[in-house]
Amino acid sequence: QITGYQGEGGSYSVTMSCGPPAPAMPADVPTALDGAEITCGQTMNGTIEDNGEVFFTFTPTDDVTLNGCASQFDTVFTVHRDDAGVPVEVGQNDDSDTCIAYQSLLTVDYDSFYAGSLYALQITGYQGEGGSYSVTM
Repeated sequence: QITGYQGEGGSYSVTMSCGPPAPAMPADVPTALDGAEITCGQTMNGTIEDNGEVFFTFTPTDDVTLNGCASQFDTVFTVHRDDAGVPVEVGQNDDSDTCIAYQSLLTVDYDSFYAGSLYALQITGYQGEGGSYSVTM
């Protein structure tokens, strides 16, 4: 509804702009380990070789906390979204003060996400270190 101050009339112009369309993940970023998608309340465990990495995908509906405190090595968590085919970092954590031995704990606010879009969690080791990881969403 458009009205004039104290009932005053006159010409008006309205411009509406919408946010960008929901991005897709780039083809060169793996979408998950063994096709698995991580969901709220789920824990994923595995091993990363030295200089390796693993990806999990998720579609956020609220703030997302990715807890890697139970991992057995110095993890680095990075969350990516796609921007016209280019992975863009949304959040990263190397060492959390909450964890006891240099593991990662990353919370990303929902305001940082495009609703309904797919995101990728990348897990790597600090300076290429490998080991057993555990991540709970």
